[in-house]
Amino acid sequence: MDGNNYRLIDIFLSGPLQILVSMYIANTHVLRYFMLLTGIMNIIYNSHNYLLFGSTIQSPFPIIKRFVDLKNGKTQLHRLYNLFIMYPIFIIILLKYHMPFSIKFLFLINIFIGVSYNLFYYLTI
Repeated sequence: MDGNNYRLIDIFLSGPLQILVSMYIANTHVLRYFMLLTGIMNIIYNSHNYLLFGSTIQSPFPIIKRFVDLKNGKTQLHRLYNLFIMYPIFIIILLKYHMPFSIKFLFLINIFIGVSYNLFYYLTI
């Protein structure tokens, strides 16, 4: 699979899963909105990078430009945010909120792969 095609996993699986998980968080809780926004931004950011690195668009959109490394996709700061803010919050959500086993299991896999991926590329780039 082409390296750019891995972004399709975030666009069609991870982002929608994060949106789905947000529905299992109490309606007025800030974590619900964090999870919903994270899912939406995951879809938008990875769609943008899929088009950018697939040469469909020639340069990053101005609003996303500061978050895109033209060589590696994500910036190292973005990876640190994922490792030390986003995924720890995801773990809290996973442990705190009741959701069907299948969704909880998929979310756990999403967290594990995300942490592994971001840590690997943070350390090797």
